[in-house]
Amino acid sequence: METFLAIDTTSVPFSVAIGNKEKILGEEVNFERTALAGSITRMIERCCKQAGTDLQHISAIIIARGPGSYTGLRIGYSVAKGLCMALGIPLIEADALEAMALETARKEGGEDSIYCTALDARRNEVYMSLFDFHGKTLHPVTACVLPVELETLTDKTDPDKIYCSGDGAQKVLGQLGPYKYCQTNILNMASNLLQLSSSSMKLSSFAEIAGAEPLYLKPPNITVSKKPDYFS
Repeated sequence: METFLAIDTTSVPFSVAIGNKEKILGEEVNFERTALAGSITRMIERCCKQAGTDLQHISAIIIARGPGSYTGLRIGYSVAKGLCMALGIPLIEADALEAMALETARKEGGEDSIYCTALDARRNEVYMSLFDFHGKTLHPVTACVLPVELETLTDKTDPDKIYCSGDGAQKVLGQLGPYKYCQTNILNMASNLLQLSSSSMKLSSFAEIAGAEPLYLKPPNITVSKKPDYFS
């Protein structure tokens, strides 16, 4: 069976994993937001050692396409694209929010529930998607300002529970209407990406790798310095 390297740098924790849908062979996790740029290649190296393999035996690289941390996404995509081009292997862009929803359904949920995956986008805003038990998208990822009524997002408005996962899960509790909520401890992880079916992933050809870009949804949060410009 093929072996994949998965990279998820959408938000903390940042992680890499090696394996496939049948087995996770190795995984490295980093909770230090400012240390990603200097550590991601070493994370991949350590992950290869855990898995007992090397990059020459990787069939493709799976990258979480976003949204999430602007800097994290840029770093993850740069490393993934560089490795794909150097090794001559495909790049697979995957939905980390879908992967979290499926992991939640597998571990905790029921068929009559809604699976809300949310990443913190600062203040009272989240990047949020809604899925059913089988991974069908009920509402595609959007930048949502909370609160927001569930009935404005999906036709499925009578869930048994709403399972909330991701680092923005706590912000969503009680914010979609008067439903039963359950916050999980499931976060975005590279190992979750390995569980996605091939039909939910986009396989990039070699020619498309160079032009692959993350899904940002919003521009970066850049402020203009208030210090006087002595050189203008």
